[in-house]
Amino acid sequence: MYLRQKNLSLAFKLLIIVIGTIGILLQLGVFEGLFKVKLFNFFTIQCNCFCVIYLTANLVHLMKDPKGSSVAFYPLIRGMLLLGITVTMLVAHFLLGLGFSMGSSLGISMILLHYAVPILFILDCLLFERKGWIRKTDPLKWILLPSLYFFYAIIAAQFGNGIGINSRYPYPFMNADTLGWGQVLLNVSVLTIGFVLLGYLFYIVDRFIFRFTHNKKVTLA
Repeated sequence: MYLRQKNLSLAFKLLIIVIGTIGILLQLGVFEGLFKVKLFNFFTIQCNCFCVIYLTANLVHLMKDPKGSSVAFYPLIRGMLLLGITVTMLVAHFLLGLGFSMGSSLGISMILLHYAVPILFILDCLLFERKGWIRKTDPLKWILLPSLYFFYAIIAAQFGNGIGINSRYPYPFMNADTLGWGQVLLNVSVLTIGFVLLGYLFYIVDRFIFRFTHNKKVTLA
């Protein structure tokens, strides 16, 4: 089952784009007259940028389609971003210690990028995508995005002062200086397996809804 209401879909995607853009600009310090280029080394910023770009292209595509497409817009890319932005939220919350309980110590940009955009992107997939768009082998392909980031971060950290804020590495679980390479490789391996399982969870949910609703359209007046 999915909502077949073009204007609502457009509005929802535009909302995510606006929230994501504001969050990115806040994080980069643009409203303070700064531009913290180094933050582009973090998966959170990269994945949110990709989501904003993808949804903008999706928005333009839908606007050009008078009937509103019921087929996922570049489904493999959507799947990669679905996994990536969900991982952003889960890693931030459970591994990096971010959470709503941090109250005022957590900047609004952190909430927008780590919670608002991921939750809304997941909802966009659930509400507006025709079910059955995820193929059985897709989750194995989706891990390309975080895998490429792991390779990039580990290699880039070896040059100059690295790419992190307080260390050469962007995230504590990747910090080979304090954990050692054995632990880092173990962390990355465990996370990769977790990402694949998460991808298949999305696949199961997609197939479950597809089978029990037969892609019934809900058209809102």
